[in-house]
Amino acid sequence: MTQEDIAAATDDMISQGTVSDLERGRVHPFNLEARRLLALASALKWNLEEMEKATKLDFLGTVKKDKLEDSASLVGWHAVRIIGVAEAGIPETYPVPNHLKRFGTRVFQVHGNSMDAGNKPIRDQDYVLIDISQTDLQNGKIFVIEITGNGFCVKRAKSRKGDWWLDSDNPEYASYAPEEAIIVGRVYHRMSGDDL
Repeated sequence: MTQEDIAAATDDMISQGTVSDLERGRVHPFNLEARRLLALASALKWNLEEMEKATKLDFLGTVKKDKLEDSASLVGWHAVRIIGVAEAGIPETYPVPNHLKRFGTRVFQVHGNSMDAGNKPIRDQDYVLIDISQTDLQNGKIFVIEITGNGFCVKRAKSRKGDWWLDSDNPEYASYAPEEAIIVGRVYHRMSGDDL
């Protein structure tokens, strides 16, 4: 392929001059934005692994996955959200004091800081005890909810004009009303590693 062919195959995301600079070593491929790097790989009919083999450069380790997400389809793959961990062996357990254990108790570990505010903050890495028998939303109560296709979240249920909204206690996060959701259970207690 000529430099002009590569520029045309990338819809001019990479100019003929940039291709020339890459060939002469004046521009390092790692200095390209992720979308431009993916466009180059696609123009050469390579995925990133094939590009690594041809150039002996570590593209997969260097290019951040979050920057690739929007451009992933250019090289024949898509970024798909991981919605949970599926145990392949003995499930991990968490010690719950007898006085807090209920028949329908399940434990979720919290990731993120969207509930890290208010009188009883739920912090990143805390554990929440949920009662899976309580699946009817109650205004102002906290629930673990599975957003269809998007994983589990811990949110406060709020009723607004007949619709249920999911609120974060941290004001930096916006409320939203998911189209499809499954109520896993109501949070009735928070625990951290300090509680053990």
